[in-house]
Amino acid sequence: MRLAEVLDDCRVKIVTVAPDVTLAEATRAMRRDGAAAIVVEGGSCLGVLTAADILGFLAQPTFPADPWLAPVAAALGAKVTTVADEEPVGRAIERMTAAGIDHLPVAAAQGIVVVSLCRLVLAENALLHGEVQYLQNYIDALHDAPND
Repeated sequence: MRLAEVLDDCRVKIVTVAPDVTLAEATRAMRRDGAAAIVVEGGSCLGVLTAADILGFLAQPTFPADPWLAPVAAALGAKVTTVADEEPVGRAIERMTAAGIDHLPVAAAQGIVVVSLCRLVLAENALLHGEVQYLQNYIDALHDAPND
């Protein structure tokens, strides 16, 4: 199963912000829209700003005098690479868990879409559950078949 097949179910709402927007502005936009913020510069995705990134930034012992006026780029967590929507869901999950990230930008036909690790795992589990059911039905049919 490819990311393109589950984008509608696994995407999260996003707002797009420039890297020089203040943390306060980005946070207000995220709160207003109930979304994660994707930080874009010159058409390139620099990362996804999440509530965890904001909390981590604010918890730093040496943050600026007014951290809310800091540019949003300063609060970005791990560097995130945008992946193609043809990437297998399982590989995307592995990539996200290895990097310790919960959101992944995906280059899709409609532009950059951000997917959630939790939603990807649910989609992968639903697929696996369906395959297990199919195999169980096959085994049951073999078991019930008359012996020749």
